[in-house]
Amino acid sequence: MADLKRFLAGFKIDIIFTETKNENNLVGSPKHLKTFYYFFYWGISQGIAWPLEDLFPIKKFNKEFKLAFSAPAHNPSKTKKLEILFLLSYLDKRNPPFTLSEDIKEIATIFKDLNDVSVYSQDYLTDEDELLFINLLSRISISELDNLEEKVALYSQVESLNSPIVKHSTELTESIFTQFFPDVFISIEDRAVTFYYIFIFHIYIYYFDTDLSVLFANPVSLKRFSTKSERFKLIEHKIMHFFHSITTEYNMKVDEKYLNGYYFLIASIIDYVDPMYLKIYIQYSKHVAGVNIIKRKLFTMFGKENIVIVDDINDARIIISDCFENEKPDQILFFITEISRPEMWQNLMLLILKEKFQKSFRFPFILE
Repeated sequence: MADLKRFLAGFKIDIIFTETKNENNLVGSPKHLKTFYYFFYWGISQGIAWPLEDLFPIKKFNKEFKLAFSAPAHNPSKTKKLEILFLLSYLDKRNPPFTLSEDIKEIATIFKDLNDVSVYSQDYLTDEDELLFINLLSRISISELDNLEEKVALYSQVESLNSPIVKHSTELTESIFTQFFPDVFISIEDRAVTFYYIFIFHIYIYYFDTDLSVLFANPVSLKRFSTKSERFKLIEHKIMHFFHSITTEYNMKVDEKYLNGYYFLIASIIDYVDPMYLKIYIQYSKHVAGVNIIKRKLFTMFGKENIVIVDDINDARIIISDCFENEKPDQILFFITEISRPEMWQNLMLLILKEKFQKSFRFPFILE
């Protein structure tokens, strides 16, 4: 029971037993109960099967829901998660229904107007605040429900709102660009996407305020991606110092349980705005078209947006060569003897994948 209570405490919920027969032994606010039901039932089912499958009238609901929610834009994973969200909301109807605060209602209304995922449940749920809540919960729990155009529209519409969530999101967005990209032109799309993810994170913190790390064996943390290298220590220290200075400057009070989430989010944004390309130098003398063949194969497999073929061997991270080269400490020599050997290509692909994966986080991973 002690372990169960600690688990539920992350969702701001308690469990009690009394002599009086209650409909529910879980005690908490409606928003926290609904959030818990959704994350818990999805966590144990993963869209495969869940305990309420045969409960009336779910079979009828499932059939009609799937007919309504058949647009090609919605992939199976999103559809299943939304289906469980709607079903739980339908089974957990309150009388009277709970109400949203005015500032949250204003934000939720914008999400609903831009991309109303609750439209598929309006035959079953008619309360306005309930539908707004579903739209809001769907954004913090389901990836990429909004496309780029909708993210840009959201950014332009919420900027003027008098809300602490909007204010802190805007301050952090602008501070990231000022600190890490002072000389880089930031497009409206990059600005909107950056704001969107910070905004979603702040809605989760300031409104839902639940500790979802209790659901994961390994909560997201920069430490999980770190080694003892000086390169990692430098960027980790820079992000932590930046965030501390920003929270002090703008008087943002942040619970320690969310710090790792902030650090990881900032690191991800840095990589999104300014991706690091993997630089490769190629020399091959056995075949007259050997260099061109290797180059074309690499572009076919990894794309020009991921790797850059350089002319100066000193600029390269990876050197592909058919003769010995004295590589520098931060370079890797891949010795190639024959371009027609499949095992050679397999080893080269694994090497490039490992290096590209490391660079995608700017941290020097050690992969087993």
